[in-house]
Amino acid sequence: LDHGEYKNDFSLDGNFLLLGARKGHEAVMEWKKKKLLTEFNALERISDVKFLHNQNFYALAQKRYLYIYDAAGIEVHRLKNHIEPKFLDYLRHHFLLVSLSRLGTLRYHDISTGLVSAELKTKVHEPGALGQNPFNAIMGVGDSRGRVKMYSPNTAEPLVSMLCHNAAIT
Repeated sequence: LDHGEYKNDFSLDGNFLLLGARKGHEAVMEWKKKKLLTEFNALERISDVKFLHNQNFYALAQKRYLYIYDAAGIEVHRLKNHIEPKFLDYLRHHFLLVSLSRLGTLRYHDISTGLVSAELKTKVHEPGALGQNPFNAIMGVGDSRGRVKMYSPNTAEPLVSMLCHNAAIT
């Protein structure tokens, strides 16, 4: 595609596809029907994308802040306390939107109350990956030195820190 590298996410039922490009292009579509629902250019880098409960709301990790949009592509919230987000994930059963910044700050944002539940300084060297364990909602953070640290919003220190291999975790 013309806009460079894309990040994507599927809705929980698998019918909707969310795309976000490094150069700012965003699109939501019913991919099985090839029907474009919304599309716009954010005019800044998009690092990651994530649907929230369903296809009606989604989050974009843009250059400076984290934004939440509705199904029509209208900005609903600008989360200014999520500075330079690089990775996103959503804990559906806990209503927590999780972001990992370029500097390694892991933030848990409760979208039901609008408050930040936890903000953890991971001390991760160049974050390269963020993922969740769907069984217990523990977040794994990988770095450029081959380490993976696992976090819970209840503790400031990592639950587990392990050296997986000598290459970067992506």
